Amino acid sequence: MGEPVRSVSIDFSSNIGLIESTAATDTSGNIDLVFQDQGHLGDAG
Repeated sequence: MGEPVRSVSIDFSSNIGLIESTAATDTSGNIDLVFQDQGHLGDAG
């Protein structure tokens, strides 16, 4: 436990705004995604 895993593919979806649908973990076990709103106040958080 506590060991990072790399190259694990994870699928994402959003019912508001836009987000990449698939990404893989890096060597530290992290994923960086960019969320883009569509200009609606309800898209943020």
